[in-house]
This record gives sequence, structure tokens and C-alpha cells, in this order.
Amino acid sequence: MSLPVYKCATLAALLTLLPLSLPAVAAATDADLEGIGERIRQTGDQIREDMRRARARLDAQKAHQELERKQEAARQQAAVEQAALRETKQRQAQETQARARKETSEQAEKLAEVQRAEREAAAAAQPDDSEAKKLAAKAKAAEALQRMRASAGVRAFVE
Repeated sequence: MSLPVYKCATLAALLTLLPLSLPAVAAATDADLEGIGERIRQTGDQIREDMRRARARLDAQKAHQELERKQEAARQQAAVEQAALRETKQRQAQETQARARKETSEQAEKLAEVQRAEREAAAAAQPDDSEAKKLAAKAKAAEALQRMRASAGVRAFVE
């Protein structure tokens, strides 16, 4: 494949001009490189500053989270202590109630014993009415039997 003539001429002209433009490109490159180097240094400084700020924010966030964690642990500990205190008070109240019931029961038993002793003493002090009552009941029964016999006669009981 052959190139057209005008393209070959253009290419030849460019190749002849190339060595003339190299020093200009080299001079421009040094200035550009210095500018690029300065921008890289500034960017590096900015990145370091951003990293320092990000680290500070991260440290502050960690400190805040640690503080919240400690506060939550303190709240939970306080709740546990309050529950233990309530339980202790409830247990003490139950023990007090149990002691009061026991004392009341003991007092009731003592009172019952005293009343029983008083009844026994009163019964011992009174004459034996039960024997007299039994004799009176027997006498009444005998009298009633005699009246029945007298009203119906002896035949009423014979069969």
C-alpha cells in the first residue's frame, strides 16, 4: 500500500521540524514539572490535614460512643441495684409479716390456754351441777313413767 504524495510530504516536513521543537518542549516540561510538583506537595499536605481531621473526628466519635456505653452500663447497674433493693425490702416485709403472724398465733394460743384454764377453774369452783342434773333428769323420767302407768294402767306395757 502506498501513501499519497501529499501525505508523504506532510510527514517529511514534520520529521524535519521535530528536532527544532524538542528544546522548547524540554524547557516547558521543567516549568510544568515544578508546577506539578508543587501541586502534588499541596495535595499531599491537604490529604495529611484531611486525614488528621478525620482521625480527630473518629477519636471524638469513639470517645462519645465509649461515654454512651458507660452511661448505659451505669443505668443498667442502677436498675439492677434498685431491683435488688426492692427485693430485699420485699423479703424483709415478708419476714416481718411472718414474724407478726407467728407472734399473733402464739398470743392466740396463750389466750386460748388462759381461757381454757379459766373455764376449768370456774368449773372446779362451781358445785358439780352435772350430777345434780342427771339425778333430776332420772327423777323426772321416773315420775313421767309412773304417770303414764297410772293413766293407762299396767296393761299398757304388757304385750
